[in-house]
Amino acid sequence: MTLEDCPQYSVALEEVARVVSLTLANATLESTRTVDELADSRLELLVQELSTQLRFNRGVKHGTDYVGDVELWRKAARIAGRLQRIPVRTGVSRDGTEVWASEGP
Repeated sequence: MTLEDCPQYSVALEEVARVVSLTLANATLESTRTVDELADSRLELLVQELSTQLRFNRGVKHGTDYVGDVELWRKAARIAGRLQRIPVRTGVSRDGTEVWASEGP
């Protein structure tokens, strides 16, 4: 009788496969949460930075190469404006090289 013919071997092999599968599924969920938490932290930092800039200036303008994620930056600018109770408009230059946020309706 070989090891593969033993019923306990088959059961043990199935249990190992189940445990490995569950472990991989949990690791995937944890890494997804980490990526989401990182994105939230980046948004919070941008909101703080833009709040300060908008508080002292009526507008902010940066190059898109400096900003990186333009849509995230614009979202942060709008949130910063809401937190300060000022209307903020955001936009991107026609050539796509600059992003701006300014006080206004």
